[in-house]
Amino acid sequence: MRYALLPFLAATVSAQLCADNPAVCAAGTVCQDRGVGDPTCVGDVGPPTPCSGGAADWAQCGGIGFTGPTCCASAPEWRCFK
Repeated sequence: MRYALLPFLAATVSAQLCADNPAVCAAGTVCQDRGVGDPTCVGDVGPPTPCSGGAADWAQCGGIGFTGPTCCASAPEWRCFK
């Protein structure tokens, strides 16, 4: 019974760590912020691409009532706050 949590804990740790180091994601996955919490390792998607006119790293890039940029000038998207 105690081993049943190991896959869950491993996924949780990798999700938390991918925000600081996207290289922790398994092959074929990327670290992605879906806007619902901590970034997580997801598969079947390409890495995010930069957008023109986006927010600088660690700046705001969305949110309720926010009228500024809604994407990050440099990928990945988790570098700006929503």
